[in-house]
Amino acid sequence: MSTLLRNSLRSFEYRNSEQLIELSGHEKTKIKDFFVKFSYIRDKHDDKFHGYWGAITDAKFMSGNLWLNSGGPSSVSIFIAKEDVKTFLERFKLEDEESLAETKVLALSLIHISEPTRPY
Repeated sequence: MSTLLRNSLRSFEYRNSEQLIELSGHEKTKIKDFFVKFSYIRDKHDDKFHGYWGAITDAKFMSGNLWLNSGGPSSVSIFIAKEDVKTFLERFKLEDEESLAETKVLALSLIHISEPTRPY
């Protein structure tokens, strides 16, 4: 996944490629349609599986769950359930949530839009 993220960040040609990508359990999709930069997430992405990517500005624990935030109140957040937090931090060799600030991430996931239009 790090190669996919690196390509999405660095290459305009890659981000706009007509080449098909296929992930297990999902339809083949053009690369240009599959990868969505955080700032381009809209209501049309609600309940859609994509590769969402961008920078994390900060991370916060709430009720044991970890939220990776990409900006203000209308910006996307990535939710890590409390039962997965330890594995997540160990997998990426992170000491705490503060070490996530200013990192770039790629999340392969469904997106949901909560009230009032906050994607997570």
